[in-house]
Amino acid sequence: MKAALFDTNILIDYLKGKAEAVSLLDRCLKEGQVLTCSLITKVELLSGARQGEEKVLQDFLDAFDRIGLDDNIAEAAGRYMILYRKSHGINTADAIIAASALVREAVLYTLNEKHFPMNDINLIKPY
Repeated sequence: MKAALFDTNILIDYLKGKAEAVSLLDRCLKEGQVLTCSLITKVELLSGARQGEEKVLQDFLDAFDRIGLDDNIAEAAGRYMILYRKSHGINTADAIIAASALVREAVLYTLNEKHFPMNDINLIKPY
């Protein structure tokens, strides 16, 4: 099955009820794609949660296959940092998300193309 990896910004839009994000996730489900996100995204979402929202976020994230950090992802993220930290200013979180897409052969959906200059991942800016 094809995997769809969602960057944090897409999931924030979904949680806010933004029509484009809701439509995107619905379409991916209808196409039989596995909905995934990095554990980095989980950290980012939970760190921005207001008091009392944690349970809703946990329930929402349970619908996703969450990708943790393993040796292959760590090594790919390290390579991305070497290649793009100075030239594009990427941070460790974005390098890990991109490496997760690479290793899992997932399509990465994001609104921040500039954070993902890698040419070896399949990136889509959906709206």
